[in-house]
Amino acid sequence: MSHSQELLSELQIVFARRVAQRQCFDSDERTHFEIEDPPGTDPPHIIRGFNPLTRYTLLVQNPQAKVIFFLAVDNCFFIDGDSFRNKRIDCVLFDDVRFCMIELKLRMTSMSEITILERFDEAVNEKFPAFVQFFNDEFISSPQARAHERYKFEAWLVFPPHVINAVRPGFSAARVNDTVRFSQSNQIAGKRVALVWQGPFAFDS
Repeated sequence: MSHSQELLSELQIVFARRVAQRQCFDSDERTHFEIEDPPGTDPPHIIRGFNPLTRYTLLVQNPQAKVIFFLAVDNCFFIDGDSFRNKRIDCVLFDDVRFCMIELKLRMTSMSEITILERFDEAVNEKFPAFVQFFNDEFISSPQARAHERYKFEAWLVFPPHVINAVRPGFSAARVNDTVRFSQSNQIAGKRVALVWQGPFAFDS
């Protein structure tokens, strides 16, 4: 059994109550695949096939065609009755080495740096830390959780390409210190979580 399959099995056991009646898990091994940021209360999901009307997507690069597992968090793993209702990331991807928590901001239309900074701060100071705390408290502390010991942890904050292209170099440079502080303040099982917000978003190692 691969490390990712071990982790998947442990997640299904520890969180059996949450995932028993919902299709929150998926997987893909294409060299490129997309995750849609849907409107309303639909959970994020991996896109199958081609739909020219689908616009709000994260392109995941997987050049080695590894099996990548997917967990829909918002509106699936967490639902409206949860205490994390307003501080939920969107989804998680993991392979045998990396566990990536993902917050999708793909439906942004404003290119105002004030708005971008507000969304950045919300994710970095609220949503990711809330999930890190939950994961440490509910999964890492479980005696059934062992596979995570082999993992590196990342937080992917995904803006639309046109938003990233619009920000000035000074704005990006100012986020370097935020990225360092985030990693120092957020740890899973004693390992620092690396923040990635300008891509590429890839499982290439």
